[in-house]
Amino acid sequence: MTQIIFICRRSPDWASLSRDYQQGLKIDDSRYVPQEHIPGFPKDLPRLIAKWNKSKKVDFFTFRATVAEISQQSIRSVPSSISLEANDPRLAEIVAGHPDALIYFHDDDDFFSPDIAKDAEAAAEKGGAFDVLVSPLPRIGLPTYTFVTPEMEPEFVWGAPTPFHYTFQSNNYGLRLGGGIPAEDLLKYADHVEASAFADETKPVIRYSSKILSATIKTPASASLLQFFFGRRARLLSLLGRRTWRDSYFQDFVKACDTSALPADLDWLRRDSDKVIALVDKAGG
Repeated sequence: MTQIIFICRRSPDWASLSRDYQQGLKIDDSRYVPQEHIPGFPKDLPRLIAKWNKSKKVDFFTFRATVAEISQQSIRSVPSSISLEANDPRLAEIVAGHPDALIYFHDDDDFFSPDIAKDAEAAAEKGGAFDVLVSPLPRIGLPTYTFVTPEMEPEFVWGAPTPFHYTFQSNNYGLRLGGGIPAEDLLKYADHVEASAFADETKPVIRYSSKILSATIKTPASASLLQFFFGRRARLLSLLGRRTWRDSYFQDFVKACDTSALPADLDWLRRDSDKVIALVDKAGG
C-alpha cells in the first residue's frame, strides 16, 4: 500500500490558545498573528477576534482548535499515514526514508479520504507513473462548490463545478518525489499558489483523478471573513441600524453545506463536514 505523508503548513497552536483563553490568561498576539505580510489578511486581527469572542457562543480560539482537531482526526483515519509539521526538523529524513510515498501539503482545516492510498494506486495503474496526482476539490462553505478540470471527469461534484484558479488548489495535489520532482524541491510545493507557478515552469507529470480524495472548508472563523463581520463596513451598517452580513451568515452556512446529497463513498466527507457544520451552528446560536 502506498505510504501517505501529510505535511501541515505553518499554523498557530490553536489548542493551547484555546486553553489559555478559557483560563483567562493574557494571550500575546504573536502567537497567532503571522509575522510576514499575507495579501488579504486583516491588519487588525486581534481586535476582530475580540469582537468575535464578545458576540459568539464559541470563542474564536476554541472554534479554530476544534476545526483543527477534526482535520487531524481525518488524517489519522488514513491507514499507516505519517503526519508532520512543515517546520519539523525530521522532515527531510522521514521523507527520504519513504521514497515511494505520496506527499500532501495541507492547512489545519483540510480533510482527506481514508482510501487515498488505494485510489492513488488505482490512478497509477490506469494512467501510468506520475509526479503529481490532482483530484477534484470540494470547497465547503458559503457557497459550497467543487474545483474541477475537464481532464478529471469527476464522479461527483458537490455544489457548482468551478474551474481551477491555479494548477493546484489548496490540498488536492499529492507529490511523488524522484523523476520530475527532486527531493530538494519539495518545499517549493508547500504553498499551492507558488507550487502551481513552479510546476508550470518545471512541467512535472500530472495525473488527474476522477475521485474526490480531499476537501477544504471556509468557515466563518477564517481570517479573511472576520473583517466582513466586524470590519469598518459592518460597523457602519450596524450604526445605521441596518442588517449586516454576519447576522445571517452562520445560518446560511449551515444550509449551504447540507451533506444529504453526498454519495455513500463520500461518507468520510459527510462525517467531517457535519462536525464542522454543528460547530458553526453552535457558535452562531
